[in-house]
Formats: sequence, C-alpha cells, structure tokens
Amino acid sequence: MTSATPSTTIATTTFPPHLDIWRAAREGDLPLLSYLVETKGHNINRINEVNASPLYYAALCGHVACVEYMLGMGAVADEGDFMGERCFYAALNDPLRRLLRQSKMTRAHREPFLECLRLLFEQKDGLWPDVSFHYNTSSNSRNKSNTTIEISSGSSRENSGRAFWQCHQVVLRTRCEFFARQFKQGKWKRCRRGKHISPPFSSFSSIAVLHSQEAFACVLQYLYTARLELPLYLLRDCVKLSHLLRLTDLKEELQKKVIECALREEEEEEQRAMGVGGGSSRRHLLKQQQQRQKVLIIEPRKEAVVEHFKALAREVVTRFPDDADVVIFTADGKSFALHRVILCARSQYFRTMLKSGFAEGQGGGGGGGEAVPGAGAGVDAGAGSVEEGIGGRRKASSIASTEDGKEEGAEEEDASSGALLSIHLSISSEALRKVLEYMYCDECLTPLSVPAVFEVLDAATRYMLSGLRKQCSNALMENAEEIDIFFLLELGRMYDLPRLENFVMERMADILEEVVWTDEFLEMVRKSAATVDKREEIDSIPVVDEIRFFVYRMHKFDRNGELERKLGLINQLLEKLGLGS
Repeated sequence: MTSATPSTTIATTTFPPHLDIWRAAREGDLPLLSYLVETKGHNINRINEVNASPLYYAALCGHVACVEYMLGMGAVADEGDFMGERCFYAALNDPLRRLLRQSKMTRAHREPFLECLRLLFEQKDGLWPDVSFHYNTSSNSRNKSNTTIEISSGSSRENSGRAFWQCHQVVLRTRCEFFARQFKQGKWKRCRRGKHISPPFSSFSSIAVLHSQEAFACVLQYLYTARLELPLYLLRDCVKLSHLLRLTDLKEELQKKVIECALREEEEEEQRAMGVGGGSSRRHLLKQQQQRQKVLIIEPRKEAVVEHFKALAREVVTRFPDDADVVIFTADGKSFALHRVILCARSQYFRTMLKSGFAEGQGGGGGGGEAVPGAGAGVDAGAGSVEEGIGGRRKASSIASTEDGKEEGAEEEDASSGALLSIHLSISSEALRKVLEYMYCDECLTPLSVPAVFEVLDAATRYMLSGLRKQCSNALMENAEEIDIFFLLELGRMYDLPRLENFVMERMADILEEVVWTDEFLEMVRKSAATVDKREEIDSIPVVDEIRFFVYRMHKFDRNGELERKLGLINQLLEKLGLGS
C-alpha cells in the first residue's frame, strides 16, 4: 500500500474555522464543503497534520451525503491504497463501507490534465479530427487473411461498414514514436485526391497489424488517456501491436502480464491433469468464457504523459508546427501557431469561442491572404498580416490590426481557401507563452517570476485555467519577500485565492510587530469592521479573528509570553481605532 497518491497534498497552511474543509466534513456541512471545493478551490484529497483527509472524517462520522459528494469530486477511496483503506476501516457503518468499495473513481478523473485527455478521447469525433483509421481484412492469393489499418483523411466518412476511428495527429505523434516518425518523414502527406482536399492525409497508407481491431482500439485509448482497459484474451495481440508502434513502456508492462497469465495457466493445467478428465473440456470452455470477461486495467502515470507533452509545448512556443490549425496574435504583435483541439480540451473559454463560432473583435482593417511566419513562434506580426512558415500550403485569414481597447475574439476560418483561424488576445507574448506551456503540458517549463506572474494570473483567470491559477498562487507565496504584503492580500482577494489569503494572514501574524501600526494595516481593519452590518461592541472583526487564530496556532505552546504580547498589540490597536470588542 502506498502512503499517498499524486492527487493528495499535505496541508502546509492552517485554515481558520470558516475555511476548514476537514471541519466541514467532520460536521457534515455539505453546503460549506461544496463551497470550499468548487468555489474556493480546496483540494478534496488534502491531508492535515494527522495525515487525515476530509473523506476520512466524513466516513468516520457517518455523513453519507458528504461521502457521496466527495467520491463524486474525486476523493481517494481506492482499495489497496493507504488513504482508501483508512477511510474504509474508519467508516461508521457497513452501508458507508459498501459505498466506498463501490466507488469507480480512477486517477484519470482526479487529475485534471488526464481528465482532459480522457474527454478528448471520448469526444474526439467532434473536435476537428484530422486522421482516420480504417480496419480492413482481405484475403491474398493463398486465401490467408491479411489484416491492415488504413490511414486516410480525418474528414472522410466513407468507411464502407468497416471499423472506423477518427483521431488527432498532434496527440498521436506526441504519444507514439512510430506515428511521429511517419508524420515527420512525410509518409502520409497532405495532398489532393480528386476534387477533395484532405486536410491531413488523402492517400490510403496501411499498417499490417495482423490481429484484431479490438486491440487497436484499446491502444488508441492508451495513446489518448494513458489508461489501458484490455480484455485478457487480447493481451498477446496488444503486445504485438505495442511492439509495432514502439510503445516500449506499454510493451514491457504487458509482457509481465503475459508471463503471469502463462504461469497461472500452467498451474491450472497441472490441477486438471491431477483431476478426473470427464468434465475437463467443459471446464476448459468455461475458463475461456471467464477469461473473455476479465479486463486488465493499467492506470495512467501522469509523470510519463507530461514528459511527452513537454516536448510538444516546447515546439509550439518556439516554432510553427506543421499540423497547427489556429494562429493566436498577441497585443505586442507576436504570433503562435497552435492546435484547436488542445485549446478546447484545456480551456472552457477557448472551447466556447471556437465551438460556438464567436467572431468578436473582427472590426479593424486587415490585409488578406499573406503567409504566416516560419522563423519561429513569437516573431513579430505586422498589423496587416504575417507570413506562413508551413510551406505556404495555408494562408492566414485576414488579420485585424491590434488596437488599444479592442476586444478579444476569433475570426472565422475560410473554408473555401483552407485558411487558418486567427485569434487576437489582449495579452503579452511572454504571458501567453506561460499560458500555452501550461495548457500543453500542465506546468510551466520555467518558473514563474515577479512581475510576470501578475499578468499570467490575470490570463489564467480570464481563460478559466484553475490549475494555472494555483501555480501562480504558489509562485506568489514563494516570492512573497519581493512583494508588498498588503498588495499580496488584495491580490488574493481580487482573484479569489484562499490559500494566498491565508498565507498572507499567517505571515502578518508572524511579523505582527512590523505591520500592526502601519497605515495599510489600520485601514484594512477599518474596512473589515465596516463589512459587519450594524456592528456592535460585542461583534468581532473578521480580519482580526483570522490574525488571532494564527497567533494562537503559532504561539499556543510558547512559554516566553509571545502569545500575550501579540494579543495585547491587537487589543491596543482596536482601542486606538475605537473598535474594542
């Protein structure tokens, strides 16, 4: 059993009672619990100083509604996992234990990046697929079956009843060395076929896979989601296919399973040989049926997936990929060629913009039909148009000039000319580079620094990237020495970052002597007192309560009088402001 999962984090900051997710779970306060998770962004699997998660407290106290809610939000309850087993044995009654065991939550559901890949796989037909795989079985002159996978245009629907999968070149080449080499060598090129212009591949190339289409479908799921759900009877077929596609890690893991299955079969054969042979054939048929019902599940490892997509992130921020289908222009005249499918999978903002056909910000003049630059991403783009760097095969749609006060928006793609869709964003190229790195590989390739983190935080909020907001919050806390503490507090409140707010409050409690008599601190207390409707002397002040809470937490065991001294400073401050309580 493991002690933690990638989705579990350890609490380094103590939260006041009104932001304490463990207290909400322990008391069965479902409205507060949902508020903290969905609005305040608390990690549902965060563990406290005694190594307990909110699910543990809800199960221990018998709050069924809270347990059901947290399981649905991705709380860890896996059988064989330390946190999952602890919750199971601490559960108040048997119905709760059954509820925990019946949870089908997988790690892909808990990791937002893996969840995006899963949704991309399930909805790939509706997100501009540019590669099609057709499963074909034919007979040769010797009447032997020849099974192949044919690759053709992603927009083609003429599958003649054959098995048919639509996919994305950018995902396949990122996750699979075999596909990356084929695309790079131009074996499957963009070209014209009759009157139809195929976006990626029109010539029908084929891969002789010599085994079932079900195995190929399972491998496609693995390439997209890093999760494999494989019926055991397809195990050997999938080993061959992973060898063909040069999926080394998958091949090694499956070969271990093959050895385990072979040893198990030998043991069963020995047992049958020692038994009575009358019903052996029947038992063998029953065993085959049971084997077809068994499924091997390989859970995704986020670290390995992120490493693959890091290479793609470096590519899109340094040059123009050949398979890009959208160009983003920044406020400082730079441009980046990107993939619509990645933008839509990672951001609801871009998904709404690109899927619904919004055409905001199309006003303004623009040249038409110039090419997009190939010197690299982030190069200067003139107000009229830019030069294309993918061989001149496609043209950028008319580029509106970037003017102050102009709204962001996307310009429609010219279907007749195959023009790239262009998007204008009021953001600097450096900030957009960080946003793109996060969207492509779930982390920034270089650390966020001050003052660049401020614009990145604003962009992450605007483009609805909650994970990037958390990374910005962490960067602000790491660089707190370089930022004014009161500005940091206002930033946390403006962008609704509870961890940053609590960090600042704890820091203020730590250096209370330095800040208590400053004008900014006095004004902060006055504003906090003004938020209490019809306040009387017996009413407390929220910000003072939070600082007192952290003072108690830091000094409750001190014997040097630090606790009394800091509380005395707070009382003196309140008396000076006439807010004594």
